[in-house]
Amino acid sequence: WQAHCSAAPQIMGAPTPRRALPAALFFLAGAFRAAGEQVAGDTIIRVNGLAADIFAARANLAPFPAEASQPLTLVAPWPADGCSAPDLPGGTQGGFALLVARGGCTFERKLAVGAAAGASVVVVYNTVASAYDDVNASFALADPCAVDCGAGSTIIAAPEGEAATRARALGFADKCAGMCPSGACAAAGVIQSDRVRRGDDLNICCLPDELMIMNLGTDARALPPVPAVFLRREDARALVAAAADGGQASFADRPRLLFEPSVVLMWLLGVTAVALASWVATAKERRIASSMPPGSRGLRKGDAWPGERASGAPPAAEEETVDLTATHALRFVGVASLALLTMFFLFRLGMFWVIRVIQILFCLGCASALFQFAFYPLVSALQPRLARLSCHRSESLGTLSAADGVALALSLALVSWYYLARHAPYAWVLQDCMALAMCALFLRTVRLPNVRVAAVLLGVFFCYDVFMVFLTPLLFHKRSVMVEVAKGGGAGEDRAEPSADGRACVRNPGERMPVLFMLPRVDYGGGYSMLGLGDVVMPGLLVCLALRFDCLQRGAAHGALCGAGRSASTAAAGSPRGPSYYVTVVVGYAVGLLLALLANVFGVTFNDVQGQPALLYLVPCTLGAVCTAAYVRGDLNDLWTADAILDDGGAGDAAAASGEYGAHLGDDGDLGAQRGNAGAAGAG
Repeated sequence: WQAHCSAAPQIMGAPTPRRALPAALFFLAGAFRAAGEQVAGDTIIRVNGLAADIFAARANLAPFPAEASQPLTLVAPWPADGCSAPDLPGGTQGGFALLVARGGCTFERKLAVGAAAGASVVVVYNTVASAYDDVNASFALADPCAVDCGAGSTIIAAPEGEAATRARALGFADKCAGMCPSGACAAAGVIQSDRVRRGDDLNICCLPDELMIMNLGTDARALPPVPAVFLRREDARALVAAAADGGQASFADRPRLLFEPSVVLMWLLGVTAVALASWVATAKERRIASSMPPGSRGLRKGDAWPGERASGAPPAAEEETVDLTATHALRFVGVASLALLTMFFLFRLGMFWVIRVIQILFCLGCASALFQFAFYPLVSALQPRLARLSCHRSESLGTLSAADGVALALSLALVSWYYLARHAPYAWVLQDCMALAMCALFLRTVRLPNVRVAAVLLGVFFCYDVFMVFLTPLLFHKRSVMVEVAKGGGAGEDRAEPSADGRACVRNPGERMPVLFMLPRVDYGGGYSMLGLGDVVMPGLLVCLALRFDCLQRGAAHGALCGAGRSASTAAAGSPRGPSYYVTVVVGYAVGLLLALLANVFGVTFNDVQGQPALLYLVPCTLGAVCTAAYVRGDLNDLWTADAILDDGGAGDAAAASGEYGAHLGDDGDLGAQRGNAGAAGAG
């Protein structure tokens, strides 16, 4: 937060407009930055006599012993690496904290030696020497990825002999104190077979001083029940100095926020997404309802809908929709299961290129969605003449206007920006905006004809979600298929590997699955709160059905919702009991999503899965809410077979409305296909 706020004024003050939006996103990301890139300190060390707390990273899951919350004597043994039985100061007995330096042996060995000596806590601290194969003999690093030349580097004349050993052990402090945040450097690009002579050019790079989670193997039962924590070099100086004076320190788990703010924000984002995407996706039905005379009820499904009033804007495109059937629902969940399992096994095989393919497909789909729901309406509203300016005609695409070209260019520019900046701190903002447009496109294209099909679809996806999240760990060695795929199978973690010759480090930033709504966590642990698009669009199909039913069958009664005219007599005689079905389902979704998030906060789980199948809560709360409300109001049979009503009801009213406003189409009727044709071109 401090780093982002200190940098923000310089960026926000840039005079060029093209930098204003990235700067705003950067500042917003600074307020909610995910700290998932670095290990967070989950242990508090309070040293007597020091005002500031010190944070360390736990290595194993053994709980702190009761005496750890009380001051423990700090002991710095000899040898300092703790790889052999330590020579403890006189009078040292059980119940002390053992400080050992990193390097010389494995972490398991250090923990075993400390436990045998009677330590209550083993503290392993980072050292410069541990970065080298042999700090006393060579400039070669044990791991070329230990240094970060991107953070700072410089060329110096190589020292020799004791001067070289001292320079390596001190991290070239005289050269790096002002260049690197850690104040230490190490040689880069040197391997064991190299002979570095005095005066040779030596490239030294910043040596980070970061927390790490020590690898203690995979069998926790084989480890002694003694906690082990890892400490930074800078913090270790204070503890070692306190140990020399016989100081004491207490250890405790770092408390986490009782209620993570991102949970509230994710709840708001999810509810807003399902309500807004459904609202945008049913624009056609709301336009129909707004054209119905007061007192009308219903519209024939195949009737032509009234055109836009004489506003100068072209009428909307003829929308291609797919009405699902029960058979479609079963096939849908089968394809989803096959795709999810395929990605899971590909990730297990290390084929992370699948994520790149999904990212590209996501961007192409979002380009079409943004064109249709964001940029074309925006360009047409700001510059109506561009919508009337014909630029191209073809048999396949029809007539394309200048507004089509501008909107398509803006859509492609936004998705290209996201793809190129997907590792930036603000990328989640772009991804969430694109995901919202994608949800709206899906909900406009795929529709439920009635509640009967909705019950089949949501029922099978309810079972699918629960099985893939909670039950697959029983089949795949305690790995949840849904959680593994959502996290990219480990591809989301930054990877650093030595080059083929061992001189350099190849760093690959982590890749994330794009089909998610994401919000950074504010808590020290970092990471992201995530909500899958499936948890929005599946209940969203029911929300759209409810809104279509409200507007096409009860439009006059829901004037404020659907834009239909309401006379006083209509309001008195035709008002339904209770809120609209749209509001009912949205409220049910809000309750279900809140239950899912609270279950995650309070650790409700099965098979130790860190996550919740959201449809476990969303399906009963949405489907149950609309069925209960329809039963109470006597509309359940109508909603259960809503497709038949849409086919037969209200033909006369619809025809009258269509005739009343049809004249407004005029000669511009052929422009109706422009938006859809250009959208198809964008998707292509």
